[in-house]
Amino acid sequence: MNCAFDPLATRRQILNSAEKRFLCDGYAGTSLTQIAKEAAVSKGLIIHHFCSKEQLWEAVAQLHVDKTCEVLDKLCSNTPEEPADIQQFIRDYHAHLADNQDHVRFILLIRSGTTPSYNTIPDQITKILTPWIENGQKRQLIRNDCPAQHVWLTMMSLIHASFCFEHNLSKHFFESILSITLSGIS
Repeated sequence: MNCAFDPLATRRQILNSAEKRFLCDGYAGTSLTQIAKEAAVSKGLIIHHFCSKEQLWEAVAQLHVDKTCEVLDKLCSNTPEEPADIQQFIRDYHAHLADNQDHVRFILLIRSGTTPSYNTIPDQITKILTPWIENGQKRQLIRNDCPAQHVWLTMMSLIHASFCFEHNLSKHFFESILSITLSGIS
């Protein structure tokens, strides 16, 4: 498909190139000129679609937030009834991330504080995870000595952080999530 005649294809091409550059060089180290070269489009065309580097960053970040929400929606579709349901959620989310390393790297980049503020992540994820965690707390499957949002923030932070270490440490870190987050579950 010729992107010159398809604005949606051009937009996708720019987003894909921007994601690649942001992952390779970080936000500060990436320029619109680099993205234009990578996407084989003019810098002016990027500005036409996104107005600024920050808006382009936000569009790429939103793609990752949407992907995260899609996965979490699926994983949280059933109310946790027993400890195995919570453990399976953690294993399934970890497996999804293991299969999507660029996604993990981008989410960590978003959360690093070295990029423009992106505030919709907690709101969108809160709407999905808080009711699920609260149901687990009501059934005494998940710690209930702190708010549900703190529990899911801890779980997600630990799961994402487990990918920052070598594979051997990742297994230990992953297993720690269960003992830290879930009360009385081994």
